[in-house]
Amino acid sequence: MVFINKDNKMLKYYYAVNTGKGFITHEENESAYIKGYPGDIYVTENEAWASRVSAIELTKDQAQAIVNEISSQTSITLPPINPLEILLP
Repeated sequence: MVFINKDNKMLKYYYAVNTGKGFITHEENESAYIKGYPGDIYVTENEAWASRVSAIELTKDQAQAIVNEISSQTSITLPPINPLEILLP
């Protein structure tokens, strides 16, 4: 299944380590959908951003597996995160 945003651009899945301030700029976030998930997974159509941060493109299945693994390892005293509840678009 391919996910398309409202502008008919295909969403891609990336692994990128968040380097802190400036990792996603306000301008980048305003110009294109960039959403972060557990495990340093990002979903976006912004290929310029992905290139700038040296993100590694993944398949949806690869990205989902990382999100599920990280979510299952989370030890929180609040209600635990169910990996099935964090589904990528």
